[in-house]
Amino acid sequence: MLIYSDAGYALGTGVAGKIEFENKNLSYYNGTSWFTIDYSIGTSCSGHAAGTIHFESPQMRFCDGTDWRIIVSTPVSICAPASAGALEFNSPNLRFCDGTDWRRIEATALTASPSLYSSPVPSIQALGDASALTGVGTSSGTEPWIEVTYTQPKTTSSATFRQLDLAAPGTWGAHYLNGASYQYHDGAGWVTLANLSGFTNAGAAITFSHGSVTATRFRVIRLSVTNYLGVGEFVINP
Repeated sequence: MLIYSDAGYALGTGVAGKIEFENKNLSYYNGTSWFTIDYSIGTSCSGHAAGTIHFESPQMRFCDGTDWRIIVSTPVSICAPASAGALEFNSPNLRFCDGTDWRRIEATALTASPSLYSSPVPSIQALGDASALTGVGTSSGTEPWIEVTYTQPKTTSSATFRQLDLAAPGTWGAHYLNGASYQYHDGAGWVTLANLSGFTNAGAAITFSHGSVTATRFRVIRLSVTNYLGVGEFVINP
């Protein structure tokens, strides 16, 4: 059980179920990876400290320092005898009781190889903000990849990508994305859905369509290349 209050929360480093608030986002560790909690923006949270987690029936929310962020969740089972507002780690997911049901907290994880590059600051949100000046890059290495992992299977038949522009922090460019492959993991191995091309500096995002697939793991990879990979937008469409 996670113990929390409006005063904050803390668990040991690396403990499955640990929650952290950083850069206006709330994340939790599931024992293997850090997952960033999905949210929608609510009303002002003036008077509450940044990072405050609060149950406001039937929603769980947290204060980003300016606004309440309403946590995206899905009902999964009856939560009696737990009380409304109870929050716990039920491996590998985080969930809360809304008074009737346990609601699984939806989240996504971001990983890369050989490692995430620090400029621009890598985050799940940066891949979905429709900007070519924010995003995620890798350090230089053999067949660099950027992966997005969901807590639950996602069905999709297209994805939208954009380059990291030359003006992005770290001085990237379209050549760090052109020629990359978009793949999903089918449970046995990685399968290519699209080969990415056509990106230009200051150019628009491009959507690539493919046959419908359902998976939890999706990635962009530069096959047979030793270099960097930079992505300004990586949105897996419904």
